[in-house]
Amino acid sequence: MGKVLKCSDVHLGCKFEAHGESEEDVLRVHSEHAKKEHKLTEIRPEDWEKARKATREDDGRKAAGR
Repeated sequence: MGKVLKCSDVHLGCKFEAHGESEEDVLRVHSEHAKKEHKLTEIRPEDWEKARKATREDDGRKAAGR
């Protein structure tokens, strides 16, 4: 089963979801999204921690058989 991070859990109003096999994968994808779409030039340690805490098991991937 993989992991998922919903951007709306850390940035209100954004519908992007980062999916990956591990927390590290999800955080990397989310970081790229945040820099591109939210114009962040750097991600502060407290933002990393907030994203890490918001990362969950991706139940949708298991149900879909992915």
